Amino acid sequence: MERVILARHAQSVFNVRGVLNGDPSIPGGLTAEGRAQARRLGERLREERIELCVTTEFERTRETADIALADRDVPRLVVPELGDPPNGDLELRPYAELARWRLANGPDVPLPGLDRTERHYFETVARGFGLLAERPEPTILAILHGYVIAWIASSVGASASVRHAEEVPLTAPELLEGLDVVRGDVFRRWSWETSGRPLLFGVGEPG
Repeated sequence: MERVILARHAQSVFNVRGVLNGDPSIPGGLTAEGRAQARRLGERLREERIELCVTTEFERTRETADIALADRDVPRLVVPELGDPPNGDLELRPYAELARWRLANGPDVPLPGLDRTERHYFETVARGFGLLAERPEPTILAILHGYVIAWIASSVGASASVRHAEEVPLTAPELLEGLDVVRGDVFRRWSWETSGRPLLFGVGEPG
C-alpha cells in the first residue's frame, strides 16, 4: 500500500439515537440522510484511483461502501481489527455515559462487562493498519469509524483540529487533504507507544 483514503461511514441509526454500538452482530444501517451522504461520497471519489475498499464488520461501513461504489468494480476486504470498540455493559447506552466513565477511569481500566482496555483496543487497531500496509494494492479506500480515524489523524499529526471523534465529518474525503494522503509507511510504524498523542476517551459521538 502506498496511500489510503480515509472516510468515515455515513450517518447511521445509532448516530441519530446517540447511542453506542460496538457489537457488529446488532443490526443497524444508514438513515435516509446517511444514504444520501454515501452517494455524495461516491461522487467525490469518482476520479480517485481505488484498487481496494476496506470496511469493518459493521453494517454502517459496509452499506456506505455499497452505495458509494455502486457503479464501480472495486474489490472489498473486511478488516475486523479496525471496527468500533466493544462497549460491554454500556452497549446501546447514551455516549455521554461512556464519556463520563472514561474521564473518571482512563484507558487502562476495562469497561464494565469487558476484560480488555482502551489501550488493548488501539493495539488491535494498529495490527489492522499493519495488515493494510502490507497489502499489494497501491491505493486503498478505508471506510471506517470516527473513533479510529480521529485517533490516527491526531497520531500522525495530520490535522491539529481533528482530535476528537465528533470533529471527523461523516463521509468526508476532504479529510484526506488534511492528512496529505496517509502513506503506507505511516501504518507500518504506528502503534500506541509511538502515537504520542492524548487519549480520545470521553469525547466524541458514537460510531
